[in-house]
Amino acid sequence: MTSSNYIRVGIVPEDTFGTVPSNPQFLILPTTGQSMRDRIGYQTSQTLRPDRNVKDLIRLTKSSGGGLPCEVTYSTMSEAFGQAIRAVLCSSGEDAAISVANCTVSSAGDTVTRPSGDWTASDAVVVGDVVKVTGTASATTDGYYKVTAVSTTVLTLENVNDGDGWTGNDTSVTVVRGARMTNGTTERSFSVEVARTDINKAQVFTGQVYDSMTLSVADESITTATFSLQGASSTLIGAPDSGTGTAALYFSGASYTDPTENPVMESLSVPEFQVGGASYGVKSFSISMANNASPRTQIGTLGPQSIRLGSFSATGSFQVYLDSFVDFVDFQNNLETDFWFVLEDANGRAWSFSFPAVKFSDIGADTNGMNQEDFENGSITAYLDSAQGCTVRVQRWA
Repeated sequence: MTSSNYIRVGIVPEDTFGTVPSNPQFLILPTTGQSMRDRIGYQTSQTLRPDRNVKDLIRLTKSSGGGLPCEVTYSTMSEAFGQAIRAVLCSSGEDAAISVANCTVSSAGDTVTRPSGDWTASDAVVVGDVVKVTGTASATTDGYYKVTAVSTTVLTLENVNDGDGWTGNDTSVTVVRGARMTNGTTERSFSVEVARTDINKAQVFTGQVYDSMTLSVADESITTATFSLQGASSTLIGAPDSGTGTAALYFSGASYTDPTENPVMESLSVPEFQVGGASYGVKSFSISMANNASPRTQIGTLGPQSIRLGSFSATGSFQVYLDSFVDFVDFQNNLETDFWFVLEDANGRAWSFSFPAVKFSDIGADTNGMNQEDFENGSITAYLDSAQGCTVRVQRWA
């Protein structure tokens, strides 16, 4: 018998689709569970028999995949959680963070000016980026802001102190553009090892492609991310290659790297949630990003030979306290807006997710009975922002 507490889930990028690399260097994914499994497709024989029995049940398809749910924490791209997000985005890579100290802000406006250098050098900052500002004259104006205009030495930021400018003048402000990636076309496959360390057995799923990610944030709850994978096949391993328990290696030359221990994020870890430049009193929201993956099969071979990715899609839903009909008007008039939020842990490490072009696909405010709050419940659909060249921008601050 085996217990869930002894599960170890590791991922490793594949050099060849469906093949565990030599001396695999597995990254441990801090999951809260797993639902990886083989998927077998059968068809019932249609041969007619006078005894009314079914002649045979024929296996026609075989694939694998499932879900890997996680609690959200800060992660680098060299760790499993960061790799998973990058794989969902099919991002070609990540632009390193940029930090500029001794910048100037003025109570007269919504700009931040660097003392020297160039904000535009080597694509340092672009419109749509989120920057973190610290060291302002009043700590209340420290925070995260979206960039709306860029020149050589000046950044214009959205919604600075509700549009009234900074609370004071300061020449020692630090501006950090977090490490950045956007959705792209770089496809990756992984081998996923689900080891049961208490009974020294493992199942290894190969040719796994990250098909989707659903990020969920709710009041008084831990923030979660659930990854969905599609893949080729799996192998059952009845005993380790060496070692036992948590020291078990199921492949020759394998290694296993645990993630860095960072605080788990929850509903209090959302310093910014904005739609169309306005902050919301959010009760809950979720975002789903998907690659619309589909297996490629052929006659004479059982199982997918590769996984085809379709168009990248992003949808979301939210519940906010109803205090105006602004979103209702945007919905009725088919108006475009934008949506972005920040998740920050107790140590100041953060993720941001920004969707520069979205439309409301549903808006309502149902009343369900006595003594209840009436909320605005809505759904959004994101699509390509042609000026920014992406559907989603993900950034992180160490």
